[in-house]
Amino acid sequence: MFFAQDQLEELNHGHREIHGKLADLREKYLFRNATHGFGRRLGTLVRCIDRVFEILTPDREEIPSRDAVI
Repeated sequence: MFFAQDQLEELNHGHREIHGKLADLREKYLFRNATHGFGRRLGTLVRCIDRVFEILTPDREEIPSRDAVI
């Protein structure tokens, strides 16, 4: 395993919280008249993080293929 158990727990905990943090951040910037597209970019960032956790799970044992990494 590439990560220690406590590191895996921290990574998974952070991943579980990301959608709530996205909603909070969007709400804060909504009231500040943020530039158009900012909220959409935040959503894209969260989706990218989700995809990394789907494809390259932190608890995997084997080295991922080059295609999976790309």
